[in-house]
Amino acid sequence: MNTQWTTTRRATVPHSRTFIFCLRFRSLVATCVVLLLLGGNAVSAQSIAKAATTTRTLKVLSSSDSLKALKLLHNRIDQVLGDKGLRGADIGIAVRSLDVDKTLYVRNPSQLLTPASTTKLFSTFAAFYTLGSEYNVPTAVYTDVEKVENGVINGNLYLVGGGDPLLTTANIEQLAEQVRNLGIKKVTGNIYGDASYFDDITDRYKYSGDYDEVENVSPISALSLNRNEVTVVITSGSKPGERVRVQTVPVSDAFSFVVNATVKGGRKSRPSISVRQSTASNGKQIFTISGTIPPRRTVSYNYIVSNPALVAAGVLYSRLEASGVKIGGKSDVHTAPSAKSHVLTAFYRPLGEIAAYVNKNSDNFGAEHIFKMVGGN
Repeated sequence: MNTQWTTTRRATVPHSRTFIFCLRFRSLVATCVVLLLLGGNAVSAQSIAKAATTTRTLKVLSSSDSLKALKLLHNRIDQVLGDKGLRGADIGIAVRSLDVDKTLYVRNPSQLLTPASTTKLFSTFAAFYTLGSEYNVPTAVYTDVEKVENGVINGNLYLVGGGDPLLTTANIEQLAEQVRNLGIKKVTGNIYGDASYFDDITDRYKYSGDYDEVENVSPISALSLNRNEVTVVITSGSKPGERVRVQTVPVSDAFSFVVNATVKGGRKSRPSISVRQSTASNGKQIFTISGTIPPRRTVSYNYIVSNPALVAAGVLYSRLEASGVKIGGKSDVHTAPSAKSHVLTAFYRPLGEIAAYVNKNSDNFGAEHIFKMVGGN
């Protein structure tokens, strides 16, 4: 079977600069800006969300009911802001009607506050504006050969990331299955991970320049997988003195192990395990496991990956082999040659789905990917 690949290097979606970003209540059209500087209590965010839901039921102000509706609005906002969960918080709020161009409620409107997670709205708006509201973030498999002869690719495969922060092992499995369904039985070359859509500075603390690290965020990569986290699973057998078994979730050649831990003690004793990690010159993440663990016991530890693109390439490698595709080379990291690469298959995630997840959950990991996505464009 001979197959001719005629597709282009990158899967693109037409951009639209006509996207209008707005929030409108059905009956009371208002803009509400709430900036909170909390003392570590998350109740405030829930309270404000509740207030927004409550005010949605108000009718449009008219000459007959404006005073009553305005008083009701004031009372409901005051009730929310009086919640004990907001004690000690600095609050600035303004509600303005877009219909009558009139301010309906204010409290500390000139007080300077730290914007915090409300700045995610600027990043998601910028993404919609530059990429378009219908943009789909691609994760694609490319090859550097033009023909597949008798089910064999005499070349390499490239897993090219477009910045999807929600990419999972299940999505990679889907891509591997689609490659197999194309009739491909063997790849003579390597499986490469390509994260070149973003720059190579993956540490948000370094590229932001604000010297502010609110939380420890995993590397920001154009080819991220499982939020760039890995679980090391350690399982013991039944014989004292034997070495433990170690595996990772997900399974990838990007991880290797030095296992010194052994089985020791009774069933009721506690594990005494030490896991030390390092990175080899080839980019692989090495886990050194020491200590002891009781018989027939399983323990697990979560870690941040050091080389996301290599991990993703290794996962595609393992899933292709599991689906029956033979791989002649190894998994590694390399940029796909733009002039010679042809897409085999792709997985797409709507930008709107990512933006909704980021804003709904105030997710820093996803927000940083959206920020980089705008720059990559």
